[in-house]
Amino acid sequence: CHLKVTPVDRVPDQLNKACSFSKSSNRWSPVEGPTDICRCCSKGRCGISGRSMRLSHREGQPVPRRSRRQVTEEADVTVGPLIFLGKVNDCGVEGPTSSPPLLMLGLGLATVMTLTLAAVVLGLTGRRRAASHPVCPVSASQ
Repeated sequence: CHLKVTPVDRVPDQLNKACSFSKSSNRWSPVEGPTDICRCCSKGRCGISGRSMRLSHREGQPVPRRSRRQVTEEADVTVGPLIFLGKVNDCGVEGPTSSPPLLMLGLGLATVMTLTLAAVVLGLTGRRRAASHPVCPVSASQ
């Protein structure tokens, strides 16, 4: 797998795109941009001219050659783990990872736990004070 990082504001083209393959339709389709930018994926020749191809020693398949310009702009790095959360919305703006009802439920449970703990602490503190300072009834005849 080869991934290439490009600026977010760059317009997708045949060299800078994200395509996915659908087995049911047997087609490549872009994540964004015009549908024709993924047409080259089925041939494995995206953005490569015929003279810049060489044969792989292992498979006998055409393999693209890198130009000097590409070598200076690319590097092999390790990233990960990558966690794919799914599509949040069509705007491309990331939102919270949990849904609002779950967040409200969590806040509600935290509030109930805090109030219960406070009631227990106050109850125990009140009993200790009552036991250490007994109230002596004063008779009215004295």
